[in-house]
Amino acid sequence: MNREPITYIERVPRCGKLEECPILLLLHGWAMYKEHLFEMTKNFDPRWRIISLSAPVRMGPGAYRWFDFERTPDIGPIIDDKEEQESLAQLVEIIEQFARQSPLGKVNLLAHSQGGSMSLSATLQNPHLIASCADVNGRVLNKVKEAVKGSDVLSGISFFHGHGTNNSIVPISIGRQSVEYISQLGGDISSKEYPIDHEITEKSLSDIASWHVEIIARQISNI
Repeated sequence: MNREPITYIERVPRCGKLEECPILLLLHGWAMYKEHLFEMTKNFDPRWRIISLSAPVRMGPGAYRWFDFERTPDIGPIIDDKEEQESLAQLVEIIEQFARQSPLGKVNLLAHSQGGSMSLSATLQNPHLIASCADVNGRVLNKVKEAVKGSDVLSGISFFHGHGTNNSIVPISIGRQSVEYISQLGGDISSKEYPIDHEITEKSLSDIASWHVEIIARQISNI
């Protein structure tokens, strides 16, 4: 394993001074790199300060992961807990860094696949740092479900969850369980299902961009 610091690239927003703009952090999936979601969100609302993170475990040229895992046919991936915990600690540290730079004192997350699972873990365990969390084909990890309980833990946080009905890595049933769990904790969640496998598509990103219209309008009005 070759663990590195989390690096990032950034899109300068068009909303005035940098410290006045809401922050949107992007987390890519398995074996991808920070440019992946960055390129896919280049037409998102120009008021976002978009920051795309690279996962800290290098797999090869242009390929990084948040944690290793083993595929299973019925219960979804079994993860490397130690690697996930170390990556989550690094992620929360950089979220805290950018939250201090945000006029809201919080950040927004948008993620795919393994990055989605990481964003959900970070949000569930650090809700005071997160304003909204959108993911496609992620899941709430079982150990997080065991640790985080309560009826209003996620009150005030907006969620979007998209999931492929043909998902061969994280079955749609697990995605639905994650949506139900977030709702039980008081999260305001919108969910959509797509006839896709485990990828992220222009359609799912378009739905998130539309969902973000209300999110960023509300945040700008509160600054």
